[in-house]
Formats: sequence, structure tokens, C-alpha cells
Amino acid sequence: MGLFGKKEMCSICNNHEGKNKLSGHVACNHCFANGRYFLSPVEIMNSKNLELSVMIDAVNKATRSEELSNVFSTTQQIADNFYIDENNRLWAVIVDTFNEKKRIVFKFEDVAAFELLQDGETITKGGIGSVVTGSLIARDMGAIIGGLIGSKQTKKVIQKFEIRVDLKDSFKPFYINLLKGVGWGTSIKSDSLPYKTACKDAENILSALSRLTDLGGSVEESSVTSTSLSDEIIKLKALFDEGILTEEEFNAAKARLLQQ
Repeated sequence: MGLFGKKEMCSICNNHEGKNKLSGHVACNHCFANGRYFLSPVEIMNSKNLELSVMIDAVNKATRSEELSNVFSTTQQIADNFYIDENNRLWAVIVDTFNEKKRIVFKFEDVAAFELLQDGETITKGGIGSVVTGSLIARDMGAIIGGLIGSKQTKKVIQKFEIRVDLKDSFKPFYINLLKGVGWGTSIKSDSLPYKTACKDAENILSALSRLTDLGGSVEESSVTSTSLSDEIIKLKALFDEGILTEEEFNAAKARLLQQ
């Protein structure tokens, strides 16, 4: 509360009472609940020290996700926590934060990199600029996962098996949990059926991430090419307007650009 018992309004939306303390500010339950899916567990537990700008950024990302979710239509589902909408070039993951699940939606081009982690150790990785991307990771993933299951060096007991997805534009990494029903401080045997199922899910999700990363990259490349082409045509038009190029020369140069 503010001075004289007056309610202090949310520093983000200014529509509701701010019941969650931040560093020098407050957030209402609605803004905090939405934004926390884009905060790390440490940031959530120490929210009293959280800067307002960080919370606003998290809420903005949550709003974007909700907007994308409104048009999301699943064309492919992998396991029970990974979804793809190929028509709208979107993908979604179910995030579990303090036992509350929410679907978070991203664009294909949001993905920068991804890696499979087992108890914190990297098993394989891929992403933009990586050697292990595209058809290569899709082709070899079965062998990698199969080797993980069959290797004598595989740990007998696994506590964490997850995929980390690194995103562009200051998004924090997202973790896709592959072990169903394995809570904090518990473990699973590496020769168990649930672990083998998790490995198969990992293979399918990583292959999907590889494919949508390639598709997302092609969108960006197409955008850059289109922009460069427009710039070149604008330059040609300026030369034509200045009388440096004749109309015939301008049309010929423009045609050559469009054919490239």
C-alpha cells in the first residue's frame, strides 16, 4: 500500500492493485502471472529485486504469445508439450512454472539455437550457424539417440533430461522437459521405458526444431533479399530521374535485377 493506506496501482498496467513487490515498484497479480513465464525461476523467487524494465519486457512477451496463440492451429503435435502450426509458421511449448502450465507460442524465425541436455551435459545441439542443422541433424538424430540409450557409458540414473531452446530478441532460453512425472529431486533409470520414450520424444522434437529453424532462416534471407532488391531498384530510379540513365537503360537494368 501507498501512503495513508491508499492502494498502490500496478506499475505496468495501472489498472489493478499492485500486490507483488518489485524493485521500487509493484505489479498486479494479472501482470505478474503472465510475465513470470518469461522470467527465470531465480528471478521469480527474488522478484522483490526485479527491475521494472525486466518485468515490463516479460509482460510484453507474454502479450505477444497470447496474440500468436489466438491464431495458432496445430498441424503437428510431438509428445504432450510441443506443437507446430505450419500454416502460420508458429510453434508452441507447454511451460510448467511452479506446477502451473501454459502454452507459449513463438514464430519459426524466433529460434536461434537448441541443444539436448542430460543432467546438464550437452548431448547434441543445432541452430542457426551450426554445422549440425537441417537435414544433417534430422538424418543423424536417430543414431545419436540410439547410441545414448545403448551406450554402456550412459548414466544408470537420470534426474534431468531436457531440450534448451535459445531464442532471439532477448528472450530467455526455454526448457522442454522430456521426463514425465519426474519431480524435483527424483530420478529415473536409463533402462526404463519412460526414459526410452523420452529419448524418442527428444529425437522428434529436435528434428522438428531443426526443420523450423531452417524455414525461419529462409524467411529472414528472403526478407533481406527482397529489401536489397528494392534498394537497388530505388537507386536505378534515382539515376533515371536525374537523367543519368535513359528509359531504355533503366528498364533493361531493372529487368536484369528482377531476373536474378
